Amino acid sequence: MQSRVVPLEEDKDPVVTNRTTNHPKALPLRLFQILMLFLALCIAFSIISIYTIRRFGIQSVVTTVKSSFQPCYEEPNSFQQWIRPPSNLIHTMSDKELLWRASIVPRIKKYPFRRVPKVAFMFLTKGPLPLAPLWERFLKGHEGLFSIYVHSLPTFHANFPPSSFFHQRQIPSQVSEWGRMSMCDAERRLLANALLDISNEWFILLSESCIPLYNFSVIYHYILKSGYSFMGAFDDPGPYGRGRYNDNMAPEVDISQWRKGSQWFEVNRKLAINIVGDTTFYPKFEKFCRPACYVDEHYFPTMLTIEAGNLLANRSITWVDWSRGGPHPATFGRSDVTVEFFKRIVEGKNCTYNNRASSICFLFARKFAPSALEPLLQLSPKVSEWGRMSMCDAERRLLANALLDISNEWFILLSESCIPLYNFSVIYHYILKSGYSFMGAFDDPGPYGRGRYNDNMAPEVDISQWRKGSQWFEVNRKLAINIVGDTTFYPKFEKFCRPACYVDEHYFPTMLTIEAGNLLANRSITWVDWSRGGPHPATFGRSDVTVEFFKRIVEGKNCTYNNRASSICFLFARKFAPSALEPLLQLSPKVLGF
Repeated sequence: MQSRVVPLEEDKDPVVTNRTTNHPKALPLRLFQILMLFLALCIAFSIISIYTIRRFGIQSVVTTVKSSFQPCYEEPNSFQQWIRPPSNLIHTMSDKELLWRASIVPRIKKYPFRRVPKVAFMFLTKGPLPLAPLWERFLKGHEGLFSIYVHSLPTFHANFPPSSFFHQRQIPSQVSEWGRMSMCDAERRLLANALLDISNEWFILLSESCIPLYNFSVIYHYILKSGYSFMGAFDDPGPYGRGRYNDNMAPEVDISQWRKGSQWFEVNRKLAINIVGDTTFYPKFEKFCRPACYVDEHYFPTMLTIEAGNLLANRSITWVDWSRGGPHPATFGRSDVTVEFFKRIVEGKNCTYNNRASSICFLFARKFAPSALEPLLQLSPKVSEWGRMSMCDAERRLLANALLDISNEWFILLSESCIPLYNFSVIYHYILKSGYSFMGAFDDPGPYGRGRYNDNMAPEVDISQWRKGSQWFEVNRKLAINIVGDTTFYPKFEKFCRPACYVDEHYFPTMLTIEAGNLLANRSITWVDWSRGGPHPATFGRSDVTVEFFKRIVEGKNCTYNNRASSICFLFARKFAPSALEPLLQLSPKVLGF
């Protein structure tokens, strides 16, 4: 086909033409075909989709898209988020952020939920907790009343099983050095992490070498009932007290306000917040209290004396032995752990508790080596029972079993350290002929008598009915049945007579005075020697057992027997050590009559 040239018009390009099919006319037809094919595919896809949805459900064809946005119910705005303790103690907060978060205090003091106050046990350690099995036993059965926090070296990772109370209780830690501010930083870090649990009310600082001296219930109620926190804060005028003061501490801290105390403390929530929220005294102590000024002995005692001195008992509840001298207290191992050792710790102590005299002064003790664990586990059930309701439970259990024999008419409570002072015939006829049972039940108006009374004992027990007596008694069958059948007084004594109220000295004497006081001789027939002082009587060994010793026990005594004067007042005596057995056997035919 021949092409032809169209003449150029002015300002236009030449156009080449030919006789082929016109392309602009073919384009709409092809586009129409493509559109029809696309429409057919869409209709087919729609039909297949509808069929699939009806047959298999929508979830099989709709892809779930994971969004970075959280639904509303997962936002941290629920009330539970504020009162629930952190599920994981590991966090990424800096110390500055942590202390700020922990120092937040609600202005409304009344909690809008049922809050059970807990004790936070805070362990400041270098690494392992070798005495953990003892603490596990101590804590078992009291879940919901305590929390545990462990600050160790950052490189140490504990490996406690999931069943352990110490499992995953390590907090983010940093290196702490004895006598330096990093030690106080570690203690503040422990307090701050513990404060994140709104239920923690009391905070106790412990080390890996600390042990409890009483069972959990005694310690919990001792702290619960206290109107004070236990931190030593005394004014030491010597070189190791005021001698460590730096004039640059002024004006924030005057030398007259300078205090010293043990590192190991117990504080309530208010004082814990004071400690973590402090920005006034921290810079001064950080800069001007460096060895030979040991900041962990001065910072908290001084600061709290200035801010809330009226809330401090000014004593520690952690016993340590400084008698050997040196910068650190004595450490005790396997050979040291005996019943006598614990008696030396808990007996013969005097302090004030809620402004009243008390013989229970220490709840914890240190320092115990890992080798002490085995004897501690063996002794702990025996050592911690004294003064508790379980002691009276044991006595009632003895009475109940003895009552099963219908022939038993008189019931005498004795210990393994008791001995008879006369032969069997004398003792039998003395009790047989008596119109009274022998139990001390006297009204002691002092701090160790009425001073132990709790107003919550009323109305079952009025203070005028409160009695005290020796644990060692003799009762007839009628009174024994009264004791084992009691359901009126038992709940009151169980709940409201706890150390420093020693229930074995008050429960039976008070109850029987109320129910059958006319049947009591109001004296014990078991002799003990209280002349040496302390909460427990003297113990006698081999060298004590002589003829003259027994003469002092049985001679020159005056009492009443069936309302008449008598010189035979005691039928038994205690406490005798095992070493006394041989001389007792030698003397008994001559002195004791058997």
